[in-house]
Amino acid sequence: MPLYNICFTYFFMKKQNKVSLIKPSFLVKNRNFIAGIFIFLFGFSLYINTLNNDYAVDDLIATTDNTFVQKGISGIPEIFTHGYYYGNTKRNDLSYRPISLVSTAFEVQFFGNNPKTHHIFHTIYYAIMCLTVFLFLTQLFKNQHFLIPFLIALLYAAHPIHTEVGANIKSRDELFAMLFLSLSLFSILKFHFEKKIIFLIMTILTYFLALLSKENALTIVAAVPLMFYIFTDSNKKQILFYSGIFLLLAGIYFLIRFSVLDAMTTKGKIDAYQNALMAANNFWEYFATNFVIMGKYLYLLIFPYTLSWDYSFNEIPIVNFSNPKALIFLLLHLFLGAYVIFGTLKKHSAAFGVAFYFITLSVASNFVITIEATMGERFVFIPSLGFLIAIMSGIILIFKLDLTNLKHRNLLIIIFLPILILFSARTVARNFDWKNNLTLYSCDVKSAPNSARTHLTLGNEYRIALQKEKDELKMREFYLKAIYEFEKGLQMFPDNSNGFYTYGYLFYVVGEKDKALEKFQKALICDSTNSVVMIYTGIVYTEKKDFANGEKYFLKAIAADGKSPHPFNNLGYIYGQKREYLKAAEMYKKCFEVGKKYEALISCGKSYRNARKDELAIPIFEQAMQIKPADKEPVKHLFEIYKNLKNEEKMLFYQKKLQEN
Repeated sequence: MPLYNICFTYFFMKKQNKVSLIKPSFLVKNRNFIAGIFIFLFGFSLYINTLNNDYAVDDLIATTDNTFVQKGISGIPEIFTHGYYYGNTKRNDLSYRPISLVSTAFEVQFFGNNPKTHHIFHTIYYAIMCLTVFLFLTQLFKNQHFLIPFLIALLYAAHPIHTEVGANIKSRDELFAMLFLSLSLFSILKFHFEKKIIFLIMTILTYFLALLSKENALTIVAAVPLMFYIFTDSNKKQILFYSGIFLLLAGIYFLIRFSVLDAMTTKGKIDAYQNALMAANNFWEYFATNFVIMGKYLYLLIFPYTLSWDYSFNEIPIVNFSNPKALIFLLLHLFLGAYVIFGTLKKHSAAFGVAFYFITLSVASNFVITIEATMGERFVFIPSLGFLIAIMSGIILIFKLDLTNLKHRNLLIIIFLPILILFSARTVARNFDWKNNLTLYSCDVKSAPNSARTHLTLGNEYRIALQKEKDELKMREFYLKAIYEFEKGLQMFPDNSNGFYTYGYLFYVVGEKDKALEKFQKALICDSTNSVVMIYTGIVYTEKKDFANGEKYFLKAIAADGKSPHPFNNLGYIYGQKREYLKAAEMYKKCFEVGKKYEALISCGKSYRNARKDELAIPIFEQAMQIKPADKEPVKHLFEIYKNLKNEEKMLFYQKKLQEN
């Protein structure tokens, strides 16, 4: 008997065998527990090679660059009262996902800022999520053979398209959403079958946590009635009751979201660089291209080999319905939609899988609302479970497999075991690509060669590598590679202010200031309100001693966005160089008010002294002493001021302060 037959016969099948080290009855009785442990360990082992990975892509949003997370446990109240991106960008719209940030805040509190720690916990959470998916599937297929949920759970754990979630710390929002979502569906099914109130409580708790993890958990409200109709004998009242629980929790979540966020969707304008669909000239091009994107998702779910962290403009070009791909994928999705209706009436589990896929992908599909991305592998993290349910159930239905028959079970294993091995190998290999930004971007610029973003981000990563490198030959190599990638990306998408800015910043760091100014000017042509570019343009002019142009651009930056301390600080420097000390002091004071920069406070006091306004400098230095009592500089200035004023009492007081350790 082949090895796989022995494993499944002895450990998971009801088949008697006289030669057995462990009684089959024990294994059958405890098969869910044994299988669950196996799936947990399997899920963990798939991502164990990410433990030494660094931060990648937007991990910093949820870790080192998030002010709330950096406060540890004390930052949790602010996490719950602000949008997901507020702690990083002060942006309080679009997303409310506190749970994943709370988890990273706990990790920072007890283990500090260590990517390895975050990856260890992330991998554990992934393994737990694989287990909860299995638990849900065992209830979903309660009246069918155990092999079905077991194989689906293994394939789900191993699917390579999940590496963006499994290897990317920021994607913990997706991971937690699936973890708690599958637990909530498991719990509501358990409540239906066993009528124990504890499972109803678990349903309420876990679904609410799923909603607080990521808003795409809202979509499951539409899948719950289908689930009960197809997989159980529930009557209409029961289905309405179960669906009502999820709907009520979704409503509560919306009320919280509405009270916390300034806007329910993005407040800014979405451009074609963020979402290539915005380059469509009309409704028909938008929808035709979107069906090509939907087809791309299906292709990657079937053949997940060439993967990328980004699919931005112009990786998937704008097309109309004269394009064969658009027409084929439109017809395919219409066929699948029709099958959902037909299959639901026939109570086909495959129909539920297709419906689950469509429903959970709906928010990120760009059909319901336009989001800030063309497509992303993370967006099918939850929908892919529906895809696998549909594939498994479809094969059993088409080939009329009877899984009480050993030969049919063997056939199912023969079909899916090679796929499982290939999926696992590709996942482990893909994890190495996620080691750090340079590794990932270098790899994916080949996978998505027509994406302007992949080239521009790689160019910027070469710039960062150049700044860290000390070997001149390697610096030169990074410099030339960065130029190539910037030129390539900007050729694809020339109307890109941030692209020209990062290109100009490359020239700035290597001291080629005229080239930097050229790129900064092009950035401002693309977006005349880009205050960051204005600031750096002012910095370059200031370093060239062109104070008039420096002042002009810093004032423009303040007019565009007065929330940054940098233009005020630089204006303080310019006015100081021009011996306009009172104006310098006012700018430094503004800098401190906006950015709480201690150094600006000291510079403000010095400027008042240079203007011979010691009486104005005194409160400034006294304030500085309160902020940093150990710093001797403000004490020294106060000593000198009171010495000049011949105030012996105050002079002696600050002299004593200077002598203190």
